[in-house]
Amino acid sequence: MKEFKFLSINILCLLILLAGCAKPRQEIQMTSTQHAVRTTVQKEEQSLDVRWDIGYIEAEGMAVAPSNAESEAQGKLLAREGAILNARQRLLEEIQGVQIDGVTTMINLMANTTIRGYISGIVKNAHVVSDSENWEDGVYSVKVRIPKTSVASVAYSNYQSKFSMTPVSISNIGYTGLVIDARGIIIKESLMFNVLTDSGILIYGPSKVSFNVVQNNTMATFVSSIEIAQRDTRVSSNPIVIKAVSSRGVDIVISEADGVKIQQAIQKEDFLNSGRVIVVLE
Repeated sequence: MKEFKFLSINILCLLILLAGCAKPRQEIQMTSTQHAVRTTVQKEEQSLDVRWDIGYIEAEGMAVAPSNAESEAQGKLLAREGAILNARQRLLEEIQGVQIDGVTTMINLMANTTIRGYISGIVKNAHVVSDSENWEDGVYSVKVRIPKTSVASVAYSNYQSKFSMTPVSISNIGYTGLVIDARGIIIKESLMFNVLTDSGILIYGPSKVSFNVVQNNTMATFVSSIEIAQRDTRVSSNPIVIKAVSSRGVDIVISEADGVKIQQAIQKEDFLNSGRVIVVLE
C-alpha cells in the first residue's frame, strides 16, 4: 500500500500558510501530453500540476480524520478541511517557484509583505475542483486550482515600468499574431522573456507589449502543438509561424530573416503590443 504523509489539523498550520511560509519547492520535471504542456512535481505520492496552455495551477492535498473525532461524519469533515489546507500549502510551494524572469522567482517578490499578502489571499481562495471519491480507506483527498493569471498579475504589477504604455489597437489587417515553434529547444518558461534575433535585436519582450494586456493575461500562451496554436483565438486567424533557432536562458532566439519579417508585419498592425503571441513547446 502506498504510504502517505498525513497532515495534522491545527491552527498553527493555517497561520503558517497565511504568513506565506512553505517548504522549499521540489525540483520540477517538464513533461508533455497530447493536449497540454505540464509541469509535474511528485512528492509523497501527491502532485502539483501546472497546465500552461489552459492556464491554471492545481495541487492535491490529503489528510485523515483526527483520532478524537466524535463521529464518522465529523471525522470526514475535519479530514476534508485538512486536505484542503494541505493542498493550499502545496500550491504556495509551487507559486514560490514560478519564474518571473531569468534571475527572479516569486519567492523573491514575496519578501515584500504586500505581495506576500496578495499571494496568501489567492491561495486561501483556491477553488476545490474535485473531492475524494473513496473515503473507505480513511484518507480524504482534494484537488484545488487557481488561475495562472492571478499569480502573473501580481508579478507584472511589480514590473509595470518595464511594459509598454501604448494603447492596444486591433484591426486584424494582415498578420494577426505570432506563433513561435520552439519544439526541440530547451527553454526555461518564465512570465517575462524576450524574443531576440541571433545578433541580439529585440523583437518581443515586456517593452513591446502593453501593460493593459498583462493585467489580465500573460505575455504569451504556451501550448504543445502547432495545430493547437493555430486554433487559439489569441493569435486569431492569420498568425506568422516561425521556428526558434535556440534559447538563452528564458529568452527565445530566432533568425535574422524572421526578425525582419515580424518587424515588417507589425507596421500594418502591432499584434505584439496586444500580446498576441503563442509559444509551442514539447
